[in-house]
Amino acid sequence: MNNEEELEEQETPIVSKNSEAAENILEQVIYNTNDTFKKTYDFRRELGITVDISIKMPNAFERATLVKEQVGLFDELFAYVDPANRIIYDTLTLIEKFGKYKVYKYTNDKDIDGNPVINKQEIPDYFSMKRFPREDLVTQIWQDYQEWRSRFLG
Repeated sequence: MNNEEELEEQETPIVSKNSEAAENILEQVIYNTNDTFKKTYDFRRELGITVDISIKMPNAFERATLVKEQVGLFDELFAYVDPANRIIYDTLTLIEKFGKYKVYKYTNDKDIDGNPVINKQEIPDYFSMKRFPREDLVTQIWQDYQEWRSRFLG
């Protein structure tokens, strides 16, 4: 093998520029297609609900606007809000601004013939600040989101 052939062989990329794999990698890195946390929670046994949620990870500017909004909720008292409540408000604000979700309530019922039937009903605005959902659910979402987010922070 002469030097030209060796050089040509070394310059050949493992993944060609036009391959589908290369395009997928570019989309993930450049176009932020992998910046969304997605998870389904099944709390039917405990609470009779399921939660399908996705949260887009905000960029630095968007994160700053979230903090500004949270400070606005508490005015001068923000520094005195305990960490557990900050987690709750941080998560609810994050879901409100960057999340999409469906929460379904399941109830046992009987049809006309008396046969058992499970009814599934969507609960709109479950994670709204006005409705204030259960703290344990919000905390679980925050923990899972932070674990997922840590993959990007090294």
